[in-house]
Amino acid sequence: MTNVTKWTENITKEIYSEYKNKYSFWKHGIKVFYSPVRLEPDLMIISYQPGGTEKNYIEEEKDSFEKGEFKMQTFNSYIETDYTMSCKIRSLFDFDNGLYFLNKSVVLPLIFFRAPTINAWRKDLSKQQRMVMEEFCFSKVKEIVQKLQPKKILILGIETYDQLKNIHR
Repeated sequence: MTNVTKWTENITKEIYSEYKNKYSFWKHGIKVFYSPVRLEPDLMIISYQPGGTEKNYIEEEKDSFEKGEFKMQTFNSYIETDYTMSCKIRSLFDFDNGLYFLNKSVVLPLIFFRAPTINAWRKDLSKQQRMVMEEFCFSKVKEIVQKLQPKKILILGIETYDQLKNIHR
C-alpha cells in the first residue's frame, strides 16, 4: 500500500468518524472522493456537494464505512458513471487526450454531506448547524489540497468558487 493510499483511507476514515459521531442525523450520508487519489495530480476538480440521497449513500459507501473499510475509490466517477453531472463533465473534456486527462484527475466535493439538492441542504438544516458542518468540510478540503499539491484546480460552480476563496483568508 502506498503512502498516498494509506493517507486517503485515513482522511476518509476521519471524515466518516466526524459524520458518524456528530452528524449521523443527516441520513443522506457523505461522499469524500470521486476518483483515485494521487500526489501532484495535473488536475483536481472540486464540485460543490455530492448530491444524492440516503439510497445513494447506502449503495455506495455506508456498508463499507460501517465495517471500517475506507478503501480508495478505484475509478473516476466522471468517467465511469452516467449521472447527469458525469455526462456533462465528460463533454467538457471531449478533445484529444481530454478523457485521459479527466481520468487522471482527483475529484472531490467541497461539502462532503450529500443532499438531494442544494435547496434541501440549505432548508433542512439550521443556518448554524449547516455552517458548522461546512466549516468541518472546508478544513478537510484545505488539508487535502495542501497534501496533494495539484498543478491546476477546476472549480465547478460560482458557489464553490466563492466558498473556496473564503477558505484561504
